[in-house]
Amino acid sequence: MKRFSLWSIFVTGALLFGCSNSQGHLNQEQSSPSTMTEAKAKELALQEVGSGNIIEFSYENDDKMPHYEFKILNDGVEHEVEISALDGSVLKHDFKNHSDGISNPVLDEVGVREIVEKLMDGTIVYVRLEEEDHQPVYEVIAVDGTYKYEYEIDAIDGHVVNQEKELINQVTTTPNLEATLDVQKAKEIALSQVNGGVVTEISLDMDDSIPVYEVKVMADGMEYKYEISGVDGRIIKESTK
Repeated sequence: MKRFSLWSIFVTGALLFGCSNSQGHLNQEQSSPSTMTEAKAKELALQEVGSGNIIEFSYENDDKMPHYEFKILNDGVEHEVEISALDGSVLKHDFKNHSDGISNPVLDEVGVREIVEKLMDGTIVYVRLEEEDHQPVYEVIAVDGTYKYEYEIDAIDGHVVNQEKELINQVTTTPNLEATLDVQKAKEIALSQVNGGVVTEISLDMDDSIPVYEVKVMADGMEYKYEISGVDGRIIKESTK
């Protein structure tokens, strides 16, 4: 009887230790930080394809596996490459050859910036080469302190495909929508979260009877969105894309 009891205690302890150890490994995996820089990931993706132009890029952390996703255009062939943000390994590489062909871009980023600088007097905060209807176009975002400008520039001949202009400050106060925190302070709180960021949009809405600022900040080609309490300035929610 004693032997059975000791054996039961031993087995139970082993199982508990195994579960605890597995949970420890799981937590460690879930909290593993990204060690691969964006620049290095781009280098590895282009190396996997051989050469080409990156037309889309994003960072994802779904399924607990942080990774970079790329779309690369090379001689009319569109490649989709996923690079692990932990060790740089290639997680996925698919490609498709468009029957009607996709032209390779002629303009580089410097040329696109020169075109936009002639269209407006301000600061360019975002430039990315993408694909639209199987044609390469640059998406550009610029600000001048009052307005945000969004351009689509044809990467072949440099003509403006599309242009949008909207106020950065979209805050309108009414008797039913007033905040203790002013607009300038809300901007400062958002900018304090990102190094070298620029506010591209700010608005004020009611959320559960609380005034909440929504502030969008661009920095290093990424858009950061913050929801900030208009009462005490705390950050309610934040996201990045």
